[in-house]
Amino acid sequence: MHAFDHPTPAPLGLALSLLEHGQPDAAAAQCASLLEKEPRNFEAARLLGMIKAGQGQLDEAAQCLERAVAVKPKSFPALKALGFVQGQLHQHEAALRTLERARKLDPRDVELNYAMGNLAASLARHAAAAESFERTLALRPDLVEAHNNLGVALRALGRFEAAAASFAKALALKPKEALLHFNLGNALASLDRQEEAIQCYRQALALAPSHAGAAINLGAALARLGRHEEALWSFRQAQALAPGLAETPNNIGNALTALGRYDEAVASFEAALALRPDYAEACRNLGRALMKRERPEPALAAFARALALEPDHAGAHHDQAIALAALGRYEAAAASFERAAALGPDQAATALELGNALAALCRWDHAILSYERALAVEPGCAEAENGIGIALTALSQPVAAIERFERTLRVAPGHADALNNLGNALTMLKRYEPALAHYERALSAKPALANAAVMAVATKRHLCDWRGIEAAEARLVAQVAETGLPVAPFPLLAIADDPALHLAAARRHWARLTAAVPAAAPPSPPPHQKLRLGYLSADFHEHATAYLMAGLFESHDRSRFEVFGFSHGLDDGSAMRQRLAQAFDGFFDVRAESDDAVARRIRELEIDILVDLKGHTTDNRLPILARRPAPIQVHYIGYPGTLGGDAVDYLLVDPFVVPPEQQRFYAENLVHLPGCYQVNDRRRAAAEVPSRAAAGLPEAGFVFCCFNNSYKITPPVFQLWMRLLGQVPGSVLWLLADNPGATANLRRAAEAHGIAAERLVFAERRPLAEHLARHPLADLFLDTLPYTAHTSASDALWMGLPLLTCTGSSFAARVAGSLLHAAGLPELVVGDFGAYEALALALARDPARLGEIRRKLARARDAAPLFDTDLLRRQIESAYRAMWRIRERGEAPHPFAVETW
Repeated sequence: MHAFDHPTPAPLGLALSLLEHGQPDAAAAQCASLLEKEPRNFEAARLLGMIKAGQGQLDEAAQCLERAVAVKPKSFPALKALGFVQGQLHQHEAALRTLERARKLDPRDVELNYAMGNLAASLARHAAAAESFERTLALRPDLVEAHNNLGVALRALGRFEAAAASFAKALALKPKEALLHFNLGNALASLDRQEEAIQCYRQALALAPSHAGAAINLGAALARLGRHEEALWSFRQAQALAPGLAETPNNIGNALTALGRYDEAVASFEAALALRPDYAEACRNLGRALMKRERPEPALAAFARALALEPDHAGAHHDQAIALAALGRYEAAAASFERAAALGPDQAATALELGNALAALCRWDHAILSYERALAVEPGCAEAENGIGIALTALSQPVAAIERFERTLRVAPGHADALNNLGNALTMLKRYEPALAHYERALSAKPALANAAVMAVATKRHLCDWRGIEAAEARLVAQVAETGLPVAPFPLLAIADDPALHLAAARRHWARLTAAVPAAAPPSPPPHQKLRLGYLSADFHEHATAYLMAGLFESHDRSRFEVFGFSHGLDDGSAMRQRLAQAFDGFFDVRAESDDAVARRIRELEIDILVDLKGHTTDNRLPILARRPAPIQVHYIGYPGTLGGDAVDYLLVDPFVVPPEQQRFYAENLVHLPGCYQVNDRRRAAAEVPSRAAAGLPEAGFVFCCFNNSYKITPPVFQLWMRLLGQVPGSVLWLLADNPGATANLRRAAEAHGIAAERLVFAERRPLAEHLARHPLADLFLDTLPYTAHTSASDALWMGLPLLTCTGSSFAARVAGSLLHAAGLPELVVGDFGAYEALALALARDPARLGEIRRKLARARDAAPLFDTDLLRRQIESAYRAMWRIRERGEAPHPFAVETW
């Protein structure tokens, strides 16, 4: 109540007297009566407004005060009173306007400035609120509430240092106020001064033990420092204080997630959602905890629920995409990452993960663009650089890939995956020595890195660097056999002659390759007049597989079969590529298509029997087979062993390479062809035979040769070869010049065995016709073990060069033996190194005997089953028809043998 500064009229004096004697209703009646007589009586209207305000009749109070202000627009008391009443009525905008008019009349009124600060704060006008509180404190420096409220406004403006200073001033005036400690803690937490914030929250709780907010924020500060056990205790304290608050079990869930207690975290997030079903953050956190438990399906449902509540939340789209990728649904994952990127374009993590999804779809060019976007946001992002390197490697651009991996390592010198990937790119260029160094560095950084473990050994094999090789191979085999090290199976074929080991490695590798592939039932296409065959390979160009298979593709019986090729490898523009493309009824380049897309294409074409020609070799696309795009799926020719998966029904073999009793080492059902399983193309043409001098050979002397890749040469085999050279004067060993490191190492090894380095002659790689032409210059091809000659054996026998092989137990160790049996030369197949060495020496010393073998081989070229492409074509077609009949009878795939022709 404000005193009047002028004489009070008698009627109004009566009203004041009544009010002073505790009769507000009578006083109000007196004012109302006076206003009826004098509608513009300012004092009566103001006094009545004040009385009504005191009685809580705020609407009537506002009407009276507005009437008074209408009479005297510049009355400070009336304007101030009206503004306060409007504020009580939550008419904050009107209240601010009214009080601003009053402040112009008296800017030094403490109560008015403080009220204006609170009104501005309620409207989230934090700058205006701060200004009003600063005015208040200029007039009344000891007003604790103004210091506190100024701090709140400054914190909302992001002026955390100033906010902390303001809260500290308030605490200096009122050190036992829990709220002030709490607010100072919030400001310090915003400044990332977590330890100081923790002390403030603890002081607040000491003064007000039931302050749930302080317990929650104490937990949050502890969590930011990684002190999750303490944070969990604090959150549980908050839950006891405020059990109905959904945020608390959400925070508990976050602490449990950080502690790796994922099942408890899931339960806590579910409790938060039970309290508040529309709690989107808890939905996202639930999904993340489920992902930690490797439960992507329910996680996906949680993210979908979060997005239903917040459709434009970039983080939820990102999380959903992660779950989709974990389920192998890369197309949907890429779309979700794209949506997340559109909503939050500055998020490097989203661009990075989008690149990974696109890479999984084999959309390498698009993946590179996404990784580049990540780098634009976060220059030097190691994972993005590494991803670009992987994509360039897949695009057969190893030189560019190497540059990216080197960039990765400049940013992250110990990046094990980048070191391993750099080794892979260098291997593509046959730069084995630096590749080996990088594999070894990768293993130092990450000893469990399976690819680096196997490739380090394989690279030493390529280099014929046998220092410590026996121990390294034994260690690798033990890791695979005993600890389940998940290595790629192919290098093991040249390391261990052990079908059981090969099966175990293949199973683990298949499981890893196909882990994200959704389960799919094989299709049931309608009956076709002709069986539709599909051949899937990356080798439809100048490649050993193409040299063997081209004649088969061309000669398939078109009255019974339609034949389709699906190429996911390089188009080298060669004559072989053109020949292969013309050999099929339909030829599809699917390099740029995802595994899902290729599988869909195969289904849409209603392929009856799909034949994979790659297996566990470079550039395979085995996840396509895992999607079961064809009713019958077959593995053939590319990889001499089992794939280890359940999506491939049959493997084409013969009784020699895989005897029937070895079925237990194969995940596929063995189909035994009657002769040699390996097809050969009779159209392989050779150039003119060069002279010995042109080939770098001495004019006289016996020529042992081996044109196998250098990784197939083992120390025991090489030692045997050196003994032969020592026992056959003037002889030389003619080898393939695979890489400079191997050449140097083999020459050093020869000298270590007492053989002059020049007795090893190295043949540079040449086009197939030129390579075939030089075979007749050699006298005897000496095979390797445990990985024998395959296509190189066919080449030698086709060109009339006798080949001596020693067989082992595994598929890869028996192929040359099968070829020799089919060529009618079983006498060149022996079972141990003693017999191998003895026979090689005997043949080198008996030109007549060797000459008879040559003549026999020359006759075999036209008469033996090995080179009868059409015969093997008919046998393979018979196998395909038998597979189809088994299916038509409703039987499960099972092993069988094709009848002898």
